[in-house]
Amino acid sequence: MSKKEFKNKIKIAPEKTAIVPETPLGFTRKNYLLFGTGLALIVLGFLFLTSPVFGGGFPFVHPFKGGVDGWLTMNLAPVMLVLGYCVVIPAAIIVK
Repeated sequence: MSKKEFKNKIKIAPEKTAIVPETPLGFTRKNYLLFGTGLALIVLGFLFLTSPVFGGGFPFVHPFKGGVDGWLTMNLAPVMLVLGYCVVIPAAIIVK
């Protein structure tokens, strides 16, 4: 049997594309996961920003102590809020 005849006998099944169900708004599971991630970033950012308890000791103990002037309150919380509001939530709306 030659190579040409062998190639003709092999049948390749057509690839099936997975149908992703959409909600009435047109969002998929990926959109909702991104939105949930952005919402979690925003909630944690505000928790770290508002309280000396969260800025000083929760959930970290030693390296980030400092109350209102602590590392979580002054550095991490604003970065989390910007990422949540300006990157992750718009990505959840735009990504298809």
